Amino acid sequence: MNKPHNFPFNTLEKAQPDSIIAQPYSAAIIFLTVCILFYFLFQTKNIYVILVLIAIILFETFHMLSHAFHIPGNLQVNFVHSSAYLIFISLFSLLYSISKVFPSIYFIIFCVIIILLDIYAFFNLSSLYFATTQFILNLSLLYYYQNYLPTNFKQKLPIIAFLLILTSVIIFLEKKYGDQLLEKYPDFPFHAINEVVGFLLFYIVGYSLIGIE
Repeated sequence: MNKPHNFPFNTLEKAQPDSIIAQPYSAAIIFLTVCILFYFLFQTKNIYVILVLIAIILFETFHMLSHAFHIPGNLQVNFVHSSAYLIFISLFSLLYSISKVFPSIYFIIFCVIIILLDIYAFFNLSSLYFATTQFILNLSLLYYYQNYLPTNFKQKLPIIAFLLILTSVIIFLEKKYGDQLLEKYPDFPFHAINEVVGFLLFYIVGYSLIGIE
């Protein structure tokens, strides 16, 4: 059994237990992200793109609700982490439908190793590690199939990679310097900065996805 997570109330936005929404800044930004994803959802007729967008919407909805209220134990972090695998599965389905190319044995082995590391990190380490393994998993998939992506999507891969790396860096800074920052600026919602990066990431991904016919 994995250790209890205080996700996401151990992030750098002071939780307000007496409020309807405990971390309103982070929750509000994720709500905007979900809204723009729903907009993209109705801009495509490609069933595989729809499945990817639904998976991302589920991920972000669970994420948003976690910032709104906390259920003791691991239920919320389990839902968020599991929904990240739905993104990977739906993204693979989309890319396979475009390319009709099954991954090589070497890439499959690579993905299995990352998944095993992800599972280990989830049960034994902090969110920095299992968030990063998820980023590597999905980004590797995009780069593996990059030659089959529309030019517009392919050109945005470096930006997507940068935003994912930036997210990991921000999580690292939260873990390392969080106590000092909250001590000096207890009411500033630092974690909301990470959610802005997430909004930009999913906006770019969603906009790129609807360009796939």
